Amino acid sequence: MSRKSLIWILSIIAVTAALIKLEHCSYAQLSKPLTMEGITNKIISKFTRVQHITTSDLATLLNQPDKKNTTLLIDSRAPGEFEISHLSGAENLQTPAEVKAYLTTLPQPPERIIVYCSVGYRSADLTTRIQDEKITGIPTQNLLGSIFSWANEERPLVNDKDKTTDKVHPYNKKWGQLLKAEHRAEVD
Repeated sequence: MSRKSLIWILSIIAVTAALIKLEHCSYAQLSKPLTMEGITNKIISKFTRVQHITTSDLATLLNQPDKKNTTLLIDSRAPGEFEISHLSGAENLQTPAEVKAYLTTLPQPPERIIVYCSVGYRSADLTTRIQDEKITGIPTQNLLGSIFSWANEERPLVNDKDKTTDKVHPYNKKWGQLLKAEHRAEVD
């Protein structure tokens, strides 16, 4: 075997090994079914400085009129996702700068901020960035399971026209599997 052939074979092996380890995923990890519990555990372990709130605790909080009015809900999903459905009263903000600008429009600051997205990753990331940029001293929490868990638990949602809906933007085909089929909106 020539030196050139050996280098070629070793290069193929190296590229194959790199592809197999792409994003630290093994074949076994890739073949595991996607579960909300698994996603939630990964979010908690990745975003260790973020405080989280469960959907049941948020529902209890929002059922207390004095607490509902002092809680700012931030939906950190894209506008197209927000239009299909969101938690009633939520603001669609994706960046710390948008959060900061929005807070300046309020007559008084909220007592707490709760951020959500589809499953909790983007909202945990935004929560971290709000903390890192010291946007506010207001306690800020990430909603575990986010809008997917909220919808799957048959909790109330509204669309961009403030009409009740039970459909949620699935984000994409893979992540949409975490939504019950009856809650998955049809999107292009």
